[in-house]
Amino acid sequence: MVVTTVGPDFMPKLVAVGMALFSCLLIFKSLQIPTVSSEQSGDRVHGNNSFADFLRTHIDLVTIVLLFLYAIGIATVGFLISTIIYLVVHINLMGMNKKQNLIVSLIVSIVMAFGVYLLFTKVLYVMLPSGFLG
Repeated sequence: MVVTTVGPDFMPKLVAVGMALFSCLLIFKSLQIPTVSSEQSGDRVHGNNSFADFLRTHIDLVTIVLLFLYAIGIATVGFLISTIIYLVVHINLMGMNKKQNLIVSLIVSIVMAFGVYLLFTKVLYVMLPSGFLG
């Protein structure tokens, strides 16, 4: 019998401390580097009030809204459908400045969603929400 003080809560605590430390480092780094606005850099491609400009400047808030919608979608529609929709939208959101192929992002989303679903249900024996489709 070995007595140890490390329990099942050790790893989540370690990850939380690491995330807090790296978050503070990122905040400190962002305060040190002066940002150049897109108007000063001359990279303006679209109009002043276009929807794409709004998405570019508020991508963090749009991501948070997408995550909340994804959480609601998992509970109502189910894991597979909501994950595929979320991944397609988020892949295209993150690649907004590049030429994106919708078919490629759809295929990647379907493969990833089914891969995670099969991993959890067949290997780990954890049931994921099925939604109204059963």
